[in-house]
Amino acid sequence: MNLGGKSSNELLFINFNQDFSCISVGTKNGYKIYNCDPFGKCYAKSDGGIGIVEMLFCTSLVALVGAGEQPAFSPRRLQITNTKETHSMCEMGGEGAKGILYANTSENILSSIWSSPKISLTHPPPTPQQRQSTICELTFPTSILAVKLNRRRLIVVLEEQIYVYDISNMKLLHTIETSPNPGGAL
Repeated sequence: MNLGGKSSNELLFINFNQDFSCISVGTKNGYKIYNCDPFGKCYAKSDGGIGIVEMLFCTSLVALVGAGEQPAFSPRRLQITNTKETHSMCEMGGEGAKGILYANTSENILSSIWSSPKISLTHPPPTPQQRQSTICELTFPTSILAVKLNRRRLIVVLEEQIYVYDISNMKLLHTIETSPNPGGAL
């Protein structure tokens, strides 16, 4: 639930993950992830406003969108982040939005990217001490209003478009033109 503009406190976004085992919270200062049972904070990062925080079930994969007076990054940019260690990094190009893609070998998510001809290794692997790493950054023509994930798809909602990606390789599958949808309803 995006709370941007509706609240005077620091809270910008709050949502359960798909199996209701975690809560993701976006604030004017960053984001936090809480475990529901037993309740407790499992991750937090403070580096600027985050208006959308979507988790992939109870994995370390999180989709982030900047927001607030001092956003962590543009509200037009989607950042897919791994809150655990990563081992390899590569650059992605091709259809749809372009960006940097990092492969996480500690989980099977995005494991098939290595077979894609559009991806090439561009940088040395990050050190194992890095806690949070960016897997993919996508920039869109207008502000992102909603993001949804499941094990196969990533959905990004703009005011007049919906983008559908294959989460295993971040390939754009569909761009759907919509009537104006300023609330980002799915």
